[in-house]
Amino acid sequence: YISMAGAPFRFTTESFTFSLWVKPNASQNSHATIFSCMSYSPHHGYFFRQFAGATNTYRFQAAAGSTSYTSNVTLAANVWQHVVIVKSGTTSTVYVNAAAVATGTHAATLGAASLDLNLGRDSTAISYWTGLIDEFAVWSRALSPTEIAAIYDQQSKTGLGVATATAAFTPDIAGTYTVQLTVADGVSVTADAVIAVPGGGGLSPASLSPANLAPATLAPSALAPK
Repeated sequence: YISMAGAPFRFTTESFTFSLWVKPNASQNSHATIFSCMSYSPHHGYFFRQFAGATNTYRFQAAAGSTSYTSNVTLAANVWQHVVIVKSGTTSTVYVNAAAVATGTHAATLGAASLDLNLGRDSTAISYWTGLIDEFAVWSRALSPTEIAAIYDQQSKTGLGVATATAAFTPDIAGTYTVQLTVADGVSVTADAVIAVPGGGGLSPASLSPANLAPATLAPSALAPK
């Protein structure tokens, strides 16, 4: 867990946004808390935590004496997911992988928590969450759906680049090769690349340009003709 000085994060009337990548473990403690800036008696502040013992089912809750919360958000175990929570005015919205999946209505003015912001547990040092967290960021404004989609698009891409991944290779012999691409979200896709011998010469490099794929990793040494 990480504990951060609470003052910059004790939002009351401000809009705000939390963005982070999470990979939850399959087993969680009751009320496992991904982040929290909440104090009690009375309830002031906010947190994003598991709904009681419902493993990896979460709610964003905000409080100004009493709490209100979003509808449930289910996160897959052992899979990286991009989670964004936006509070704007009296409305909060939870996004998973750039898609809005839950909303809630809260007081326009939240109570200022007296405790620190904690990542990976409740602010009272209980309800520990298990898993991995990356790219944690906070804004003191509400990000737009377009901005959220841009962050997800940028942070989910590695390797060859952008939406259409192109990789070049030169095989040893002519033939039809089956290439497997593993894209950023862990999905595997197969495609054929037909390599022809130019007249009287050697082979020309071939390229495979799958449409609408996230960046992929192509290992030429793993290719073999059918």
